[in-house]
Amino acid sequence: MELRPVPTPGHTAGATCYLVNDKYLFTGDAMSLYNGYAEPFPRFINKSARKARKSIKNIMELEGVQYIFTGHHGYADDFSRAFSKEKFGHLDD
Repeated sequence: MELRPVPTPGHTAGATCYLVNDKYLFTGDAMSLYNGYAEPFPRFINKSARKARKSIKNIMELEGVQYIFTGHHGYADDFSRAFSKEKFGHLDD
């Protein structure tokens, strides 16, 4: 088994996601899911909304991920759909 930490500060200072075998991503509290789409937490819930947005962008750049398991609202089995440009283009704002 290969385990790769992915730092994702923002919600909390030391938040870290874990990528297992390059295809299972465990996000903890870095994000949630709603109807299969990734969702950042509202600004007021994060220690740093700016860092949280950057962390989501870093997660989006991961390659080969097939499954996302969150600490909130379950899992998704379609990484591309969860982080679609239509849904997350606003992160560049």
